[in-house]
Amino acid sequence: MKKPLIHLMFAGIALVIVVAAYGVWFVMVDTENAKARSIAGEIETKSQDASRIAEAKAALAALSDDESSVSSHFISANDVVPFLGSLTATGAALGSKVDVVSVGADSAPTAGQSHLNLSVTISGTFDSVERTLGALEYAPYDIKLKNLSLDTASPGNWSVAASFSVGTGPASSTPHVAPAPAPAADPTQ
Repeated sequence: MKKPLIHLMFAGIALVIVVAAYGVWFVMVDTENAKARSIAGEIETKSQDASRIAEAKAALAALSDDESSVSSHFISANDVVPFLGSLTATGAALGSKVDVVSVGADSAPTAGQSHLNLSVTISGTFDSVERTLGALEYAPYDIKLKNLSLDTASPGNWSVAASFSVGTGPASSTPHVAPAPAPAADPTQ
């Protein structure tokens, strides 16, 4: 009868070993599951961060497009000389002569925006002077006519003295203002 009792004892010891091994295995699996849940949470957080970053980049790209379209209405410090050249070229293309009398920075910026104070004289026929004045006044810039004086120098020859305020933007390395094309040479002269 000892043999069945020994077998029962071995079976009991084996059962205890198996239950202990199962407990150790269960704790190891639960630990790894906890690590996996933690990593899954981190992945979810990183995914949310990545989607917020992508949304921010898209908003920044849209803002950049808006900023470049708005900044095209301002003259930057780098663009003053080409802008003045375009005024002269515009007048010549419309049959009048534009002389820049003075250019200066506004001493007191308004609403956080500085301006360029510009005085010009425009001379030529009445039609050419008015067309040039209109072209300058309605140019696609933040430009305001501050003062205007119209005079006839001689019959058929008109002269305008005008002062403008032109909005200036931040300095950039590439000019936003392209000078107007030079008029074709007059073959009669």
